[in-house]
Amino acid sequence: MPKVSVLIPVFNNEKYLKRAVDSILCQTYSDFELIIIDDGSSDSSFQILSMYSDARVKIYSRANRGMVATRNELIALSSGDLVAIMDADDISHPRRIAAQVEFLEANPDVGAVGTRGRFIDPDGDDLADFNDCLTHDQITQALMATALGIINPSSMIRRAVLADVGSYRSEFTYSDDLDMWLRIGEKYELRNIDEVLLSYRVHEQNASHLKSREQSQAAWRAVAEACIRRGIATPKNIFSETTVETSAEKKIKWAWWAYNAGNLRAAFKHTVAVTRRNPFDLKNWKLLVAILTKSIRIKR
Repeated sequence: MPKVSVLIPVFNNEKYLKRAVDSILCQTYSDFELIIIDDGSSDSSFQILSMYSDARVKIYSRANRGMVATRNELIALSSGDLVAIMDADDISHPRRIAAQVEFLEANPDVGAVGTRGRFIDPDGDDLADFNDCLTHDQITQALMATALGIINPSSMIRRAVLADVGSYRSEFTYSDDLDMWLRIGEKYELRNIDEVLLSYRVHEQNASHLKSREQSQAAWRAVAEACIRRGIATPKNIFSETTVETSAEKKIKWAWWAYNAGNLRAAFKHTVAVTRRNPFDLKNWKLLVAILTKSIRIKR
């Protein structure tokens, strides 16, 4: 029986899938099984998966049932004492699994552990590191504000915790991970390792972009239910309307992340793309000048 079960749900991820799977198979830690369900993809995802012959990889394919059902089915199929969550468009860094196993073995009171992350763009270029929540209290405070207390695809959870608390719930689709972390955090300690061990890909097919309103509404419903369980007041204006970002707004946000993190090539790429679409927006030109100025200073 492997100690760790790594779980990857797949749905139309042909563009990023091989890099995600390879990042698990190249881990420094080897005592794991990798279970993948192709959730009725209509692209070449299953053909890509069929190329793998590693004995640790178990691949299933069936009709589409959605992300929540797929994640829960993956958990049911797994056998490891530790369950590592992964997404089909992200990249786990080589030491991720080893670091999390070591951490949980050294901290038996911790029910689940995540890591810090690095945003990467659709091309795989670095944007910025994120998630400074390390302690249980910091994570809880972020979760109760619907923020990223734990990056779901960076997490490792004890099987006994999932058996006790339960996993993902369909009534909170698009924020089912937040709901699960809130429930786990009420009974077990949550922690994050202070090391970037996951590259989290942002692109315009992310649920946070395509389903931002639904995600926000589900997130606040999860928080409201957590408040009831905890016997505390529900935050005011909890169901306020969510503003949906346009494609240009999202790319400029990526550009600013990259600029502030010193990743100037990625910042330049996204700013130029948006400026070409809307050459009369002075804010974009100002950012472009700032990027070029910073680049010249660095070269000097």
